[in-house]
Amino acid sequence: MLGTLGAFERAIAFLVTAIRAIALSFVAAITLQLFHIITDIAYNCKLFRIFLDVFSILANLRAYYRMRK
Repeated sequence: MLGTLGAFERAIAFLVTAIRAIALSFVAAITLQLFHIITDIAYNCKLFRIFLDVFSILANLRAYYRMRK
């Protein structure tokens, strides 16, 4: 597709791709920071262990119901 474009169009396509990549990296960094903040708060409030217990119970129930099918 890029072979049919001129130099200006290629430059614009490259800039758009670069801007998308930068925006995606910012979104990923913000999401990672939010995850760290949430897990730190949850761990400090001892909710992290409760979350893990509930998650493991749900995973075990899911495995049990899949086994029954």
